Amino acid sequence: MTIPYRQIRGLTADDGLISSADLTRVMSSREIQRLITLGALTRVVQGVYAPAQTSVDIAVKLRALDRNEPGRLIGCFATAAEILGVGVIVDETVHVIPRSGRPDHYEGVRAHRMHLQDDDVAQCGAVHVTAPARTAADLARLSDRLDAIAVLDAAMRKWPTLPAQISAVLERADGLRGVRQARELLRLADPGAESPMESRARLRFHDGGLPPPQTQVIVRDEYGEMRLDCGWPEEQVAAEYDGAAHDDAVSRRADRHRHNRLRALGWEVFVFTDIDVYQQPQRMCALIKTALAVRGAVRRAS
Repeated sequence: MTIPYRQIRGLTADDGLISSADLTRVMSSREIQRLITLGALTRVVQGVYAPAQTSVDIAVKLRALDRNEPGRLIGCFATAAEILGVGVIVDETVHVIPRSGRPDHYEGVRAHRMHLQDDDVAQCGAVHVTAPARTAADLARLSDRLDAIAVLDAAMRKWPTLPAQISAVLERADGLRGVRQARELLRLADPGAESPMESRARLRFHDGGLPPPQTQVIVRDEYGEMRLDCGWPEEQVAAEYDGAAHDDAVSRRADRHRHNRLRALGWEVFVFTDIDVYQQPQRMCALIKTALAVRGAVRRAS
């Protein structure tokens, strides 16, 4: 079978999608299935397809759902966060709130029954999602604490005035599940965290009884400026998260050079990984606590 790329492109709408109704006007169901098998077509959701070169992400899936049920489904939770640009929670499920009734069943889609006010909804491109404050509040209430703090930090970094709006949403949600957690984490949120794992590590420090660290600590020497994920400047103790971005040889050399410069200035820098944050938080906090105690005692004695 010759793949009709030109014909497929001709059927593609402005949103990059093709309805099954358009396809079946020019080919049989068997031919459509054959194109999917050959990789020329991708089924996004039931009844909506995309050409093979289309990157099918959460936003594309939500646009496809809107094709089937125009204006009826509002993206929410991690789906809304991803489309709004603060997608720190990995979740392949498309989460939606129907404006009314029950939506049709779609594989990989989960519908939620939640009340929305007019200002809880925002248009983002061609789709509608819960507004930033509502999205952050919902995820702060109902996510795991480590994920919730990462969402709040990211949202505050993108929208500095958001905390007051989140508080207002939580006031309306008084009595609902997770409101107490959301309010606690909102007080701890810090837009200075530049990655989700930095946020999660900082929450571990709080839960471990450590004093709040300063985020994005700037240290200078004769060679220039260095920035640390977070630290306690008076004691010259810092903590950094070492993720996949630091795995290549060039990054490792740069990190070692920077840490040597910091050591020469009297800083003690602890480098942690996902294993520390998720599996060994007590050990991670104990190391920092000991260093702070020792250096605090030395500083007071000098």
